[in-house]
Amino acid sequence: MTSQLLSKSKGFLRGPNDKQVYELTPGRPMLVAATGAETGECFGVAEESIAPGDGPRLHVHEATDELAYILAGEFTWQIGDLRATGGVGTVAFVPRGTAHTWRNSGSAPGRMLFVFCPAGFEQFLIELSSLPSEERTPDAVDAMSATYRTTYVGPRLAAPQG
Repeated sequence: MTSQLLSKSKGFLRGPNDKQVYELTPGRPMLVAATGAETGECFGVAEESIAPGDGPRLHVHEATDELAYILAGEFTWQIGDLRATGGVGTVAFVPRGTAHTWRNSGSAPGRMLFVFCPAGFEQFLIELSSLPSEERTPDAVDAMSATYRTTYVGPRLAAPQG
């Protein structure tokens, strides 16, 4: 059996201070470690810093699998019918086509590393970050995300009652 090189990337090495920095929302920085253009469209990698209580609306990536690794803090995830909370070292995998969301359920800022496979969704995050913050309305985000085959289907994950 012979193997074929699927990636057209020539490879790269990027130091911790060489990542592209964007701001998804004011005070929510995102570091892009690798884009599809750099990995032969195999995957994209981004690291986000997330304030307590923050997280995205419930959404579905039709063409992208998502893997998240918690670097700092505690996060609650909803992946389809599964709802669970994890801390540092926890891995979450979201197969394409699965409704999911998450929130920083801790009391301090948290950080997660995301891998999108195949690449592409990291470009949505970069494009979203380029909009002036006052233009990042839910309607604008919905329209932009459709280009990346992502649909928002529900609200943010609410904090537990009690």
